[in-house]
Amino acid sequence: MSAPETSGAHISAAGRPPRKRKQIALAFVVVYPLVTVLNTVIAPQIAFIPQPLRGILIVLCMATVLTYVLPWASKRAATWLTT
Repeated sequence: MSAPETSGAHISAAGRPPRKRKQIALAFVVVYPLVTVLNTVIAPQIAFIPQPLRGILIVLCMATVLTYVLPWASKRAATWLTT
């Protein structure tokens, strides 16, 4: 196997890994509003459900957001994440 060529070519923005601080900021922007809505709007509405089941519902909501919404937001913010 040969080593990759290092001819001084610049790595494009699409080829760079996202900056960690920007990934954290994006995750905060996506997750914080959901947690706030769940705690202020949804939690009082499902207060009659036993705590373990409420926890499962909250985790399902968060897992859905982290699986679908966060990657979608990451694609939309790709240029910002890598600059």
